Amino acid sequence: KSLPRNDRRASPSPDSDERQGRGQRPSGFVAKQGAGLAALLFALFFTAGGSLAAEPLIENAGFEAKPVTQGWSVHVYGAPPEIGADGAVSREGAASLRISSTEPSDVALGQNLSLPPGAVYRLRGWVRTRDLQAAPGVTVAGTYQIQTHEGATRVTGKSHFGTNDWTEEEIRFRVPPDGQVRVAVFFVGFGKGTGEAWFDDVRLEPVALSDAERIVIRAERMREVPISPLQFGQFVEHLCDLVPGMHAERIDDDSFEGCVPYRFKYRGDVDDRTRTWYPSGAVHAGDYLRDPDNAWNGKASLRIRSAGPEPSTLGVSQDGIWVHAGKPLRLRLALRGERTDEKPVTVTAAIGGRGSMLAKATIEEIGPNWTVREVRLVPTANCVDGTLSIEFRGPGTLWLDRVSLVPEDACPGGWRPDVVNALKELKPGIIRFGGSLLEWYEWESGIGPVEKRTPFADPYWGGLNANNVGIDEFVGLCRLVGAEPLVCVRWSGKTPQDAANEVEYLNGAATTPYSAKRAANGQREPYGVKYFQIGNEISGAEYERTVANFARAMRAADPSIKLLSAFPSEAVVQNAGELLDFLCPHHYAVANLAGTEADIIALRDLVRRLGRGRDIRLAVTEWNTTAGGWELGRRELLTLSNALKCARYHNLIGRHSDFVEMANRSNMTNSFCSGIIQTKGPDLYLAPTYHAQALYVRAAGSFPLHVETSLEPAADEVDVFAAMSPDTKTLRIYAVNESAMPRERRIHLAGLGTPASRARVFSLADRDRAGERTVGNSFADPDRIRTVESEIAIAGP
Repeated sequence: KSLPRNDRRASPSPDSDERQGRGQRPSGFVAKQGAGLAALLFALFFTAGGSLAAEPLIENAGFEAKPVTQGWSVHVYGAPPEIGADGAVSREGAASLRISSTEPSDVALGQNLSLPPGAVYRLRGWVRTRDLQAAPGVTVAGTYQIQTHEGATRVTGKSHFGTNDWTEEEIRFRVPPDGQVRVAVFFVGFGKGTGEAWFDDVRLEPVALSDAERIVIRAERMREVPISPLQFGQFVEHLCDLVPGMHAERIDDDSFEGCVPYRFKYRGDVDDRTRTWYPSGAVHAGDYLRDPDNAWNGKASLRIRSAGPEPSTLGVSQDGIWVHAGKPLRLRLALRGERTDEKPVTVTAAIGGRGSMLAKATIEEIGPNWTVREVRLVPTANCVDGTLSIEFRGPGTLWLDRVSLVPEDACPGGWRPDVVNALKELKPGIIRFGGSLLEWYEWESGIGPVEKRTPFADPYWGGLNANNVGIDEFVGLCRLVGAEPLVCVRWSGKTPQDAANEVEYLNGAATTPYSAKRAANGQREPYGVKYFQIGNEISGAEYERTVANFARAMRAADPSIKLLSAFPSEAVVQNAGELLDFLCPHHYAVANLAGTEADIIALRDLVRRLGRGRDIRLAVTEWNTTAGGWELGRRELLTLSNALKCARYHNLIGRHSDFVEMANRSNMTNSFCSGIIQTKGPDLYLAPTYHAQALYVRAAGSFPLHVETSLEPAADEVDVFAAMSPDTKTLRIYAVNESAMPRERRIHLAGLGTPASRARVFSLADRDRAGERTVGNSFADPDRIRTVESEIAIAGP
């Protein structure tokens, strides 16, 4: 809900007992149960502050004013309700607020407040209901909420369905860094309902919580299903410089199709680093043409003609070629040539830089028919901005197409070794191949010899896709880094048989038609891909009607596969629940922990109601703090602040380990700041979110434990999560401090045995301790935000 502003301000109290600046890490106890205990305490934290504040004024808190809604904004979705003062039914004072509707309606009142950042408050209010009913899946009714000014849920009180006498609800929360909160009163919210609800005596009270606030970790498991390694997944899609940033190919516009601008931007003109070809040599003695009548691949080739009768050397060049001394590269290209004297054409390929020739090779005997040649270039020195030149001596004509320059040390499939190594160290449980382009993408155009694949302009994101990465290369990458592949099959404009063909290509025996294609492309044995998703971000009646047909056809091709939906709905579960293993929302607002958890709970309820007893799990196939925020706002995704928000999401889904089995963070590389790995030329750095996930992946296979705190996790700036290894020898404690000051917390272990004497601490923090959430890593300073290991002594019980 988005309610208009109605600000009320409260000032900090001078006698605050909140202590600021005590300690740089949380203290903790790690249980010792038997010999060989490994004690691990992971602390992900950032520093912020807050103070005890005076009680703020909520205007018309007892609903005694006229009109009864004075000071509150009113929002209604659905049937018009009755909203008024009830003098006959009140908890305090002369009247209460009564909301009723006989027809389904979604009703909320809201009041915005500005409070001291970091301060802790208690919202109290009375609620009474009569026959309050809501549509299936609605979880908010007869209650109060704390929201942001924009309407994102932070904390929700207990809902009161049916008939209930006056009950006082209490919500504790910590004011976010911007100091902006909204108090919301809900008849029925995020869905429609009928009945009556009364509200009265709404109060906000400051709470004096010291920095030594008690946190208790209990031995009891919160869930009986361990945290799946699939929760720590990644996501790859064809999106501008995402795949090129992972690939070892040095050439841009390899088929001379011309550059296609990006349709989205972060920093405008500098986002698109696509390098263009330009004429070189005796350019005044020749002419250049993209030749659509003589294309070897794609729409055109490049024709270079030496115009005059005299000998002249000319060609084409591309800058930005980075090389390392003694490390060979393979230049592969298609070419044909004609000389006026009918002799074969000789072509020279050279890399120059720093005023000298770094590598050179000759390609001889080029005739009038297209041929593919490969030569080896061995640089004599390092260079980060070299120039590749391909030239010939005229008079005559040379045609070029599909030029590729790849280092010999590239990983199978053409992947950059540094990217592969970074992914291996991260240990993603699963990697998804999907994205917005999928619903236009023809997967069969991305198989077979790379040089014969046709480049294409991306109709969604923009840019020219070289088409050198298809499902074979994707699965190969997953195998290289030890991750399960998740293949998203296209639904738009396709049939169930089309989807089955893709499954057959990947998993079928070599005797089937599509498996024979796979074998011809160099992979005789089936890939054995286990996870397939039907469509990317698809919803609506047509999808709900046909998804079961897709599922049956795909299962017929391989009965062993696991099937994932696109966006979930009641109709998807009703029509295809017997065939699906996962429902797949996308969570692109994970900083709103309460709202995100409400979605998880609602989907859990959906499966319970309509899943017919099947163990359908949740796979969040894309997630991050935002999918938009274009232009300069995108940099938030590269910051320590974003890493901490993502860390809290890991805490959240860890608490739901029995339902949330899979989560694929978006995105893997570059992607206008969202990539956990950032590359540019030969350089690479890891975003803070990479380091955060690297800590959490260690909890795979462990069981979440009960953690008791004074505040709900979504309401506190310090979020603590604990997981115990199956052998009970290793306790991992994750503490996320999203504030702007150090926070100390005493962690007590209950029923976990005798504490160990010391604990290992892994802290993700700013090396420079600048006290700014906006800091991050960069190509100039790649290790400013990093994980630092230390030890702390454990105090007594």
